[in-house]
Amino acid sequence: MTDAGFYSGLLLAVVFILNYMVYRSKLEKVKTITKPLVMISIILWTAVTLEKQIELEAVLLLSAQSFGFLGDVSLLFPKKGFIFGLTAFLFGHLFYIGLIVMLMIGASPTWDIRWYHWVFLGMGPFAWILGTVVFLRVFTPALDKRGASRAFLIALKGYAFVLSGLMGVSIALLWFMPGFVMTWLFVAVGGTLFFLADFLLAYNRFVGKNDRVHLVSWLCYHTAQISLAWGLVGVINQVVGS
Repeated sequence: MTDAGFYSGLLLAVVFILNYMVYRSKLEKVKTITKPLVMISIILWTAVTLEKQIELEAVLLLSAQSFGFLGDVSLLFPKKGFIFGLTAFLFGHLFYIGLIVMLMIGASPTWDIRWYHWVFLGMGPFAWILGTVVFLRVFTPALDKRGASRAFLIALKGYAFVLSGLMGVSIALLWFMPGFVMTWLFVAVGGTLFFLADFLLAYNRFVGKNDRVHLVSWLCYHTAQISLAWGLVGVINQVVGS
């Protein structure tokens, strides 16, 4: 890792810890500053550690993170910015999925298939289906009780499908990669944590508010973004750089 990568990573760690302290202390006014700084730090770290910054894969990754930043800013104003925030996250998910699919196609063929390759291949579609079903089973009844519109319920189904799809393809990616590198595992971890973060966020909004759930949701979300950045930068440098 270059000096720029090291120092940008150090900055990210400091901002992450600072934001955690702000969330724990419930400093709402300070949070409007520290929360967006986390994604800015992630984008900065990604930009300086990508070896192929002008490749389409790099553009997709930075675009996905940028939509995450827009979603973060929008959700700082939950009453007015909730729909816009979810839309931004939806586009971010789609960019992540598009990137991962491109990496699957561009990865070297896995001729030396080990047992764990089959595990990842099987877990991917299973996670996609299970995530969609669980999300809808939990939140559709809650939204029906609140009198949610049909359009919103349809949008929820689409969001659940895409969110679970991100989790599924992030896990299945490891089937396509030759051999196994621990860094690549962070892609699967990130996709899974992203699902958990959005699930908890929706639970806190539509089922019952809980400060601990909100804190855990934030921790899962930014840990997911960091994990995806770490893993995807490694995969991009391997696949595109080879």
